[in-house]
Amino acid sequence: MKLATKEQAFQIFEKLRSIAMKKFHRLSGFFSSDIGIDLGTANTLVFVRGKGIVLAEPSVVSVDSLTNDVLAVGHKAKAMLGKTPRKIHAVRPMKDGVIADFEIAEGMLK
Repeated sequence: MKLATKEQAFQIFEKLRSIAMKKFHRLSGFFSSDIGIDLGTANTLVFVRGKGIVLAEPSVVSVDSLTNDVLAVGHKAKAMLGKTPRKIHAVRPMKDGVIADFEIAEGMLK
């Protein structure tokens, strides 16, 4: 039996490592989803790899001003504009491309 040189052994190791990594990446794809969230001033978009944009909603939140509870988000919150009691107001948590109201933005994402 002929022994491999260091260079041959390294090449074999690299080939096996490459095969193992490809299998790992293929397998890890079954357990994870790559998503992207665009918190825009006007709209919020959610993108899922392989599916495209799965959510497109206005960046609006209806909030009860007495309890600070989030009552509706997106299209539902926008539809409530001007049709609710005074204690309920619409909030746009994003201003000029940055989060202006962190708690409301968090409520919008929940």
